[in-house]
Amino acid sequence: MRPGDILGALTGDAGIAGNQVGKINVLEFASFVALDRHIVQQAYDRLSQSKIKGRLFKMRLI
Repeated sequence: MRPGDILGALTGDAGIAGNQVGKINVLEFASFVALDRHIVQQAYDRLSQSKIKGRLFKMRLI
């Protein structure tokens, strides 16, 4: 998965503006996304029920 895939899922499916998404780190077994505090719960709720590139992924808030 690429950072653009995550950004596309957030801005497309979750309806979040691109300027509310910060740095995206993609590692081998995990990815980290910096989000504006006001939209964290909205992003989590929408993405936990949708797919990214046809696959479901586990998510947790840190």
